[in-house]
Amino acid sequence: MTEAVYARYEASVSRLTVGRLIHLCEVLGASPEELVAPPAPHLWGENQIKVDLLLACIDKLRGFHEETLQGRFQLAQSARQNRHERPRRQWRGVSRAISLRAAERLKRINGHGET
Repeated sequence: MTEAVYARYEASVSRLTVGRLIHLCEVLGASPEELVAPPAPHLWGENQIKVDLLLACIDKLRGFHEETLQGRFQLAQSARQNRHERPRRQWRGVSRAISLRAAERLKRINGHGET
């Protein structure tokens, strides 16, 4: 991409296609979120704190291995589905059960439990 083309995008003279956005991310070594979030934070959250948290989570998630990422996704999906189904006082038991399952899984991974 030439400086002249980039300047046209910066000045809003030309429209940036998705293909060009991907190319720009590759050239700059940036994620799409890093390029899109600053000029359009309203797409990422209602306030700056939520925007920052969401972008930080996305950045962390990129570094996870596939198995870890799948586990985090299932946990988030489960929490979202159960949010309206359970009374608030029951969440303590849920978080304890999740902690126990995670501890058991770590034992198996480290060779200290049954497989």
